[in-house]
Amino acid sequence: ILYRPEQKRRKAQEEMRNQLKKGSRVTAIGIVGTVDKVNDNTVILTMVDGSKIEVIKAAITEVFSEEEQKK
Repeated sequence: ILYRPEQKRRKAQEEMRNQLKKGSRVTAIGIVGTVDKVNDNTVILTMVDGSKIEVIKAAITEVFSEEEQKK
């Protein structure tokens, strides 16, 4: 009985990660950045200071909406 909500949450997160595109603002392991490039299993994020880091897609926990990105 407890597995169904967890399955729904995991599926929603997987769909969110699969819809990443260049310019999306995301949070990955507590780090906020903008997607610069999407690879098969990783994403390259650009930080505020211009530096770039590569993270595994599974580490992305949140994608900010268009309205949140404009703030």
